[in-house]
Amino acid sequence: MKKMTFIITVLLVVILAVPVFANSQLGMKGLINMPVADTQTKGKLSLGLQMIGDAGYVSANYGIGQNLEGFVGFNSDSGDITGGIKVRIIRETRYQPALTVGLMNTNIFVVASKIMDYKTNIRGHLGFGTGDQLDGIYLGFNKLYNPITISSSNSRFKLPVTDFKLEYFAEKINIGADFYLNDSFKLNVGISNLKNVMYGIEYSSLF
Repeated sequence: MKKMTFIITVLLVVILAVPVFANSQLGMKGLINMPVADTQTKGKLSLGLQMIGDAGYVSANYGIGQNLEGFVGFNSDSGDITGGIKVRIIRETRYQPALTVGLMNTNIFVVASKIMDYKTNIRGHLGFGTGDQLDGIYLGFNKLYNPITISSSNSRFKLPVTDFKLEYFAEKINIGADFYLNDSFKLNVGISNLKNVMYGIEYSSLF
């Protein structure tokens, strides 16, 4: 039954052919699991599909307004559905972090994001929340790289724009990377809890 539900959900994603941008597994814009202080661009709708072992995650978020995001997520393994909103109340500047508050189901969370070093362009994220899924303090980092060319004596391979991510969330350490194939498509790979391989695809577009 769970597999059938998941297959139907994936088919709906394909049929609707609507879009994804940096969705966390819980649906909101984030790193891997944890939210970040960014909100979805106004008018942009995003859809994502990610696999971890036998579990599949379908996520969606939409930029309801400037600094306001609505999101939903579905876990095929547990059957859990998450949904809520994020509101960015402070924008990031050179001297202050962005600050966002949000509500997911009955969970409340707050998260701040800030570029820590403008030379290396490493960005830090710190948040805390309440409830079963967001309880406690979480911490993450990401770094965006421009296209990288890998050369050998016989061949050359060019990586697209890549965003490397590391987070401590729900007492687990997760690492991953997003590969931006173009303005709409993005692939992601990683390791959840340092032992479970995960991979997925996202597609996004303005409406």
